[in-house]
Amino acid sequence: MRSMTGFAVAEERNDHRDLAIEIKSVNNRYLDISVGLPSFLMPLEADIKKAVATVARRGKIEVAIRLREYREDVRIHVDEGAVRAAVDALNRIGAVAGIETTPTIGDILRFEGIVQSERLRDPEEYREPIMAVLDRALRDWDQTRRREGAATLVDIRRQLDRLRHAADLFTTAAPEVEQQILDSIRSRFREVLGDEAEEQRIYAEAAAMIIKHSTNEEVVRFRSHIDGFEELLRSDESVGKRIDFLCQEMNREINTTAGKTILPSVQHAVVEAKDAVEAIREQVRNLE
Repeated sequence: MRSMTGFAVAEERNDHRDLAIEIKSVNNRYLDISVGLPSFLMPLEADIKKAVATVARRGKIEVAIRLREYREDVRIHVDEGAVRAAVDALNRIGAVAGIETTPTIGDILRFEGIVQSERLRDPEEYREPIMAVLDRALRDWDQTRRREGAATLVDIRRQLDRLRHAADLFTTAAPEVEQQILDSIRSRFREVLGDEAEEQRIYAEAAAMIIKHSTNEEVVRFRSHIDGFEELLRSDESVGKRIDFLCQEMNREINTTAGKTILPSVQHAVVEAKDAVEAIREQVRNLE
């Protein structure tokens, strides 16, 4: 089980360059990968995203690539036509001003476009070192997500224990509910009919009322959802969405139980169960 939030940095330093890759992620409903890198490396962006997608299924993930080079191949281009034009312009200025002068290199270089430099960079030359550092960063990042996921799992299991306790109370309260219903109906019958109240009629009325207030089916489904939850927690797959669905189903059974119960103790257990489910849902929002 993994969290969607994580952070990692991997670096490589040598005589030629400093390369650092930073990965950080936060919660997101879908997988959203963004890559920040020098413009000349843009041809590598698709492969970088593909590598990240092999590790992540959900979350907003930002990958930042920082590159500092100590040796660069630079091509210098001199625009000879611009040089001649600059010299001609300087000579004409001197003639108009009546000044005899010989243009210097400094004078010529003040004109824009005389000298142009171009870095010779082939992005393919950077592919192997970048993907190697990215692989290390991804492994570290995934470990941080697993550690946070393990901590989340501990809390979720604690909430599941609260839900099991509530389910046990729903079950053990059933006989008390039935007895209260029977006593209440018998009391009302005898208030009206006295000793002439037929016991069989009382039991028939009580049975109809007990069926109306029975939560047996809800508790069975509730326990089934808890078992399904446990199975998902043992999975190494992406379970966030499925757990969220189970939380909705558990809430449905809890609400139905709350509508049927007549015991204060059960109502208290309902409140505890709803609080536990909400706590789980908060944690699930952070799970992949």
